Amino acid sequence: MEHSLQRLNAAQRVELWVERIGECRSSGKSVRAWCREHEISEKTYYYWQRRLYQQMISTAETVRFAEVSCREETAPNPSTTAKISLPGATVEIYPGADTQMIQTILQTLRTC
Repeated sequence: MEHSLQRLNAAQRVELWVERIGECRSSGKSVRAWCREHEISEKTYYYWQRRLYQQMISTAETVRFAEVSCREETAPNPSTTAKISLPGATVEIYPGADTQMIQTILQTLRTC
């Protein structure tokens, strides 16, 4: 499995590891058990976890200001692909949204 990663470009590897780390965390298993089950070394897992965390921090530090418009609750928009509602904030993601923009929005929400 690890050899197939060499054929992926950097962005694809990052996306793959974001998925893997999310899957591991939501599995309810220990990192050791999850890695063993997926034939991934723990050292590799923790390397990517640290790398992605550092990338998230550096991205969050570069975002200084984001314009947020508030509006009254309205009927759901039929073209909305996803809607994330948190106390005090709602984010609607529409078809064709840029992956980097979605990642930035999610990272920003994590800091709130």
